[in-house]
Amino acid sequence: MAYTLLNAVNLSLKRARIIQGDIGELTSLTDDAHQADVDIMVQSWNEIIADLYDAGQNLPQETKEGTITLVADTREYDPPSDFDSMESDVMVDQTNGQYLYAYPGGFTGMFQDQSQPSNYTGLPIYWCINPTNGKLRFDRIPDSSDAGKIYTYLYRKRLYMSVAADTFSFGDTIVNDLVAAVVQVWNRESKETFDPIAYQQSISRAASRIRQQPVPGKY
Repeated sequence: MAYTLLNAVNLSLKRARIIQGDIGELTSLTDDAHQADVDIMVQSWNEIIADLYDAGQNLPQETKEGTITLVADTREYDPPSDFDSMESDVMVDQTNGQYLYAYPGGFTGMFQDQSQPSNYTGLPIYWCINPTNGKLRFDRIPDSSDAGKIYTYLYRKRLYMSVAADTFSFGDTIVNDLVAAVVQVWNRESKETFDPIAYQQSISRAASRIRQQPVPGKY
């Protein structure tokens, strides 16, 4: 069974010697005796996951496919619930072979260019992200003849974890590799100590495994 956030927090609490053995394991992320340490560990895991993906760039399972199905008279669409940012500049209608491109100048450019937005109708050509509501916006309002067309795009998913039952997007071995780095972040926040070598070795080992490459020093 894949590790959950609760499993990972217990692993790092043991490594930091805050709890001992199976009998000391927490059953939730709420614990009066250790709440401050639990909260810091949750924050540390999220920081480490972000560091791992920022260092590795385009690691497996960081990118997902999203789709938008055109609806008549609907110009803006909600992104997926785990959407963080766009990974591709184009959206593709894989049935009809049509592309939608990132609007030059983004939302600001579209806002400036379209003094009367409701006049722009028909099959879209460009897309942008509306920063006022976080929705994906097209340069034209689809009509009934465009409805039902599906556009696929790549996006970077949000990796933040907060619920005890949240599972990791990578294997248990990689979670184990990251425990040492998480404890170093906890040390920095709780004890004002930090071992940069142990931290970097932990991150590097995990990044190598997630890319399915040899672990540094293991050839």
